[in-house]
Amino acid sequence: MATVREIASPGLSSALPDWNDAAGYGVLGSADRTAFAWEWLRRTDSYRDAWESRDTGRSDASAFGLERFEDPRRETPMARPIWSASIDQTVIRAKVHSLHAAASDRIDLLDLQHLVTLTVSEDQIEHLLLSDGFHSLRIDIVQGTLIGCPAVLRYLIEGIDTLRGPLATIDRLVRLSKTGRLDRSVLRPTMLTQRWISELRVADALASGADYQEIARALYGDHVSANRWRTRSTPFRTRTRTQRQVRTARRRLDRPLDPAWFAPD
Repeated sequence: MATVREIASPGLSSALPDWNDAAGYGVLGSADRTAFAWEWLRRTDSYRDAWESRDTGRSDASAFGLERFEDPRRETPMARPIWSASIDQTVIRAKVHSLHAAASDRIDLLDLQHLVTLTVSEDQIEHLLLSDGFHSLRIDIVQGTLIGCPAVLRYLIEGIDTLRGPLATIDRLVRLSKTGRLDRSVLRPTMLTQRWISELRVADALASGADYQEIARALYGDHVSANRWRTRSTPFRTRTRTQRQVRTARRRLDRPLDPAWFAPD
């Protein structure tokens, strides 16, 4: 089991992996890129503060691209953030079309209950998330209801540039109906995923007060001098890579909801 430490934040303790333990981040290797959006968002002071004040009426989940607040202490794969269509390019809008059709054409939330998270907004739109914690897809039911009513949906898609995301979600929905499980549509290069994970580790290291040398030693081990790292005993490439990762981690904390996290794979 991965070691977990508590990082203090005003009014909130949020469990994060021990940044020195790479295994603590291993679950992210199998997750959709939206999981990285959540991991960055839940680390920001602005979101933690908004979570704490959510019941006062001073916080709005939509300011963070969410349909409802999600507890920042929930990490992947336990978290179930419901991203808004305003930020998630893959959300499909649909209407309930018919209650009378072949079972293979209907969506039955009872059959999918192990994947279902649903919230209803004030305008009576049902924001449906189907997620196993690693992979997910989103549907907004803008007319009718799926609650207690298995139904055929009519999908509302339009445009050309905007088609790619919804069509990818529809394709995954078809595969879910056939296999009973959610899959990532396209396999990501392992090196890219590992880079994203390393950036999170660096952010957690900075939050714990680690300096550049400590970060570099954790990431690159024996390539870093045990004494002064700004010497020839620490390869120039290792130093520049560490500095670049620190800059990237800070940038991601400043902008956790990068549109790239929500683009279709």
